[in-house]
Amino acid sequence: MAVAILRFMIASSDGGCPGPRSRRPGLAFIALLVPLIIGCSAPPAPARAASVAAVAAIADPRLAPALEALGRATPSLGPAVAASIRGRIEADPKGFLALLDSVLAERGADPWRFARADKVAPPLPSGFEPPDLVALDGKKVAIAKDGLKLRREVLAALAAMTAAARTEGLKLVVGSTYRSWAYQKAVFAREVAAYGEAQARSESAEAGRSQHQLGTVVDFSPIDEAFAKRPEFAWLSARAAGFGFSRSYPEGLETVTGYRSESWHWRWIGTAATKLQKDYFGDVQQYLLLFLSYR
Repeated sequence: MAVAILRFMIASSDGGCPGPRSRRPGLAFIALLVPLIIGCSAPPAPARAASVAAVAAIADPRLAPALEALGRATPSLGPAVAASIRGRIEADPKGFLALLDSVLAERGADPWRFARADKVAPPLPSGFEPPDLVALDGKKVAIAKDGLKLRREVLAALAAMTAAARTEGLKLVVGSTYRSWAYQKAVFAREVAAYGEAQARSESAEAGRSQHQLGTVVDFSPIDEAFAKRPEFAWLSARAAGFGFSRSYPEGLETVTGYRSESWHWRWIGTAATKLQKDYFGDVQQYLLLFLSYR
């Protein structure tokens, strides 16, 4: 409509040339009307945002399945969080899709890396044990006790991270790693007996719902809130993502993760996933895992 009006007015214009006075509008007058015409014809802000998303989806068909997955995850994420994530994605769809492709490829090669182990998802099988567990012998990393195991790739990343911390005068000591289904069952029962079921559920997982069973989690020592005051925690908060580690239970997100804050509990998900988490999912591991479970 706006284009048709402009064409009519330009065709009727005297072009601003010298000559007898004309009753037709000149180009100067048309120039004054252009902003008004464009303003009246522009769609409202929500429609413009939707059109941007639609154009991006047409330009790259990979975006549509990602946004559909985000839509399915919205009841779990909450509308405000989902809208924030969508805004970041639509602001940089190219960067988002590049990282997502890497993460999906990693998941295809290793489906358990991004498995959810929480209070809502189906529990891990009682017989599940990662096939590539290796023992921590205290040579590559400092350990608080014997018998600790991690998946091979996780141990390599952990060794690199502890070496980097060591160059800055810090010592990361591993206190807990892989736990079998049976071991976690005993841990939870002990917590219930000591503190009651309500408190136990706020700080300990039932068997099959512990990230430790995945063999990708490290609890750094001391395994209590004293760790949050140590320089090693500050270092991890700034540097762990560069080695593929993500904090599972940050403070203030108890209703999201299901557990109280644990400064010592870090899960390895790989560097592509930690960057995807930071750049697009508010740097919250649970948000990323929820999204991936629908993708």
